[in-house]
Amino acid sequence: MTSEKTGMSFASFGEERANLTQTTLKVQAMAAAVGSDHRVRDLQAVHDRLISDRFRVLFVGNFDAGKSTLINAMLGEEVLPARFLPTTGIVTVVRYGVERRAFLYPPPNSGGPTPPPVSVPISEFEKHLTIAEGGTGPSPYSRAEIEWPAELLSNGIEIIDSPGLDDPLKNGAVRMESTIRQVAGADIVVYVSACGGAMGRGDMDFIHTYLHPLGHEELHIVLTKIDTVPPGQRDRFINDATRNLTSFSPAERIFFVNALGGLEARMSGNDEQLIQSNLPALEKSIEELLADERGAVRLLAPATGIKHVITEMSDAVRKRENNLALHASEVRQNCTRVNEILPLLERQRDRIDELVGYYLREIEPEVEQIAQKFMRDAAEQCQGWVGDLPEGDSLRLRDSIRMRERLEEAASRTAGHLESRFQHAFTKWQENELNHLLRKRVARMEEKVKPDLRAFLDVVHRAEQTLAGDHAVESVPTVDDSSTLDQVLDGLITPPPGANPEAAGTSGVSQLLAQLWWTISAGLVLLLLRSVAVTVMARVLAQFWKRPDSAVTYAVASEFAKQLGQEAPNWGAEIRKTVASGLGGLQAAINGALTSKVLHIGEQSQALLSDIESNMAGQRLAVLANDLEQTDVEIEATLRRLHRA
Repeated sequence: MTSEKTGMSFASFGEERANLTQTTLKVQAMAAAVGSDHRVRDLQAVHDRLISDRFRVLFVGNFDAGKSTLINAMLGEEVLPARFLPTTGIVTVVRYGVERRAFLYPPPNSGGPTPPPVSVPISEFEKHLTIAEGGTGPSPYSRAEIEWPAELLSNGIEIIDSPGLDDPLKNGAVRMESTIRQVAGADIVVYVSACGGAMGRGDMDFIHTYLHPLGHEELHIVLTKIDTVPPGQRDRFINDATRNLTSFSPAERIFFVNALGGLEARMSGNDEQLIQSNLPALEKSIEELLADERGAVRLLAPATGIKHVITEMSDAVRKRENNLALHASEVRQNCTRVNEILPLLERQRDRIDELVGYYLREIEPEVEQIAQKFMRDAAEQCQGWVGDLPEGDSLRLRDSIRMRERLEEAASRTAGHLESRFQHAFTKWQENELNHLLRKRVARMEEKVKPDLRAFLDVVHRAEQTLAGDHAVESVPTVDDSSTLDQVLDGLITPPPGANPEAAGTSGVSQLLAQLWWTISAGLVLLLLRSVAVTVMARVLAQFWKRPDSAVTYAVASEFAKQLGQEAPNWGAEIRKTVASGLGGLQAAINGALTSKVLHIGEQSQALLSDIESNMAGQRLAVLANDLEQTDVEIEATLRRLHRA
């Protein structure tokens, strides 16, 4: 019988999170009682994440799309500055707070302590947040945070305002890069576009290149300034726009909003005007998606982890109860034997770590090689990529006064088109070549270290048998060859930093590798294109300012290709560096899981020695066993509710 999906409201999410937090503290106390220090630390991390977890809603769009006005309308007050010029200069997070406060965060020091945030009065916050006239120089701050007593935020929602994607001012590319880096950690992305622009090619390219590959395939699309569309044409505009945008998002998540009218309605208390603005419908959709589809997933990871810890501790308590029935001298003898095994486990762990590192490092040169080849192939395609651009007109003599302007427009249009085509090509290359290579090579690494992993798990099994008082210590456990590494990684109960919420309930190599794909997608393309575009524009405008714009198109393509070829070695090195960092995280996770198993064996041995010295040990273990059994029933019920939601 298939369980019915019931959904989850914000109220039920809050209740489940509160119950799960209390369960975590209860199990943590039990872990302390059985002397499992490493599980105490793991459970503390789970507890901290539960009480601090928030839903992150990221607003993305061009600088004139009205993102800040839309956010202000949802909050009901003018919290963020909103003007006709680009204003949001750094990523700004708005979260709930009883008092209105603002903080600015300096960028972290390389190798030094992290600078503390700077508190600024709300009245002075705007001048730090907005882009200086001319956009000269990068911001001295990496992000800003505002605490505000808005009802929408009280449910644990964080709203993130980002710099405009097509910021024309100096250092605009730097600000766009900071926006892209927020995408992977967002629960929901709201893409904002003005009805006058109606989701142009640049908007669609950004969604295809950066949002869909990072898991935001059903994002919210909001077209603002619907009030600027003549009433007689409004219905047709909405129907046509919705039909065109359903390839990017479901129709029920496409909204047409009068943000300024909604803000005025909220500030004046005009409920009828507020409904007409369509803001309430958008807010309801966001809240339902967060609670129903993200809330349950967000709680599944800690609930599953706690279930794992309860099972492990129940087994440990049972073994300790069995050992109390043995003669004290036999228990001491068993513990001595296990303590002699621990150095062997540590040596095996170190050998596995060395082998994993060796085989993962072997991947790096091949990654660099295929990245350089991709760049050279892309360079060869540049002239073909501009073939579908409309032919430019030759300039007449009387047009000479506008020549520079025309050529700049042609160069900018061509460069933008090439960037878009390059981004598409890169996404396809990453999916079809880079990811395939990494999966294949990591699988090879897993096969190479499997004998050592099996030997390690066999020793762990013998140690556990010895502690349980089982004399058949030479028996060999049945180990599934196809999942040896996942058996090791199953000991991890805390997902890696930045893990996709959709994968939060799983563990193993696939989840850890998934972080790597997002890291590459989110930053490296923009880093490259930023340097390429600046160089290309400077060269073309210096050499071709007297040519018709059709000639400039092919000149830009030629320079773009030349620059891609020159950047191929640097590009390969950057990809290699990023991949190496991600694979280093995989190696660290494997080593951490192995270390956790070694620590667990040592803690069990020490706990058994403590038991035989205490006359109250049997009674205490019986109480623990009963408490663990009851808690296991509770967590099973929680998991069933979360899966139904």
